[in-house]
Amino acid sequence: MIVVGREQIFNPDDMLVLRHDGKFNKAPTMKLHQSLKESYELGRVPSLNQFPADWPEFKNFWETFYVTCNDLYLKVLSALALGFGLPEKFFESLCDNGDNTLKMMHYPLVPTSLKGVRMMAHTDLEIVTLLLQDSAGGLELKNTAGEWVKATPVPGVAPNIVSLI
Repeated sequence: MIVVGREQIFNPDDMLVLRHDGKFNKAPTMKLHQSLKESYELGRVPSLNQFPADWPEFKNFWETFYVTCNDLYLKVLSALALGFGLPEKFFESLCDNGDNTLKMMHYPLVPTSLKGVRMMAHTDLEIVTLLLQDSAGGLELKNTAGEWVKATPVPGVAPNIVSLI
C-alpha cells in the first residue's frame, strides 16, 4: 500500500536565528528549493508512528532498527563525553527529552537536465546524525578550503558530529 505522505511545513517568516549573545534575530529570507526524495520517519513515541496494517514485518523491522540506532546514538554520545573529558553519561540527560527521529531518505536518480532538485547545502541541527550511505554515493562535504568534495561511501555507519556541539 502506498499513501501520500505529509511534509513538515514551517513558515519562514517565523524562523529565528540564535545569536552568539543568546538573543534571537529574524532569519534571513530563504529561497524555496526543490528536493526530489522519498522519505519515511519514525519518532521516539511508538504510538504516534504509522505503519501499514497489512504488513506487520515492516513494523517489527523498523521498530527494532529504531532501537538499534538509538543504542548506537547513546554510545556515540558517551564517546563524545569521554573525548571531552566529561563523565561518560554527561550528554544523556541533556538529550533525554529530545525528538530522536529515524529518517530513511532515498534520492532517486535525476536526469542531468533537471537542475537544483537535490538537497541544498545545509547543516544537520541534531547533535549526532548516523549516516548509512549506499554504494551509489552522492553525499558531498565542504572541506576547510571551502571546496565541495565527494564523500566516498564507506560500508557501515558514519557518525556525523554536527555543528550543534
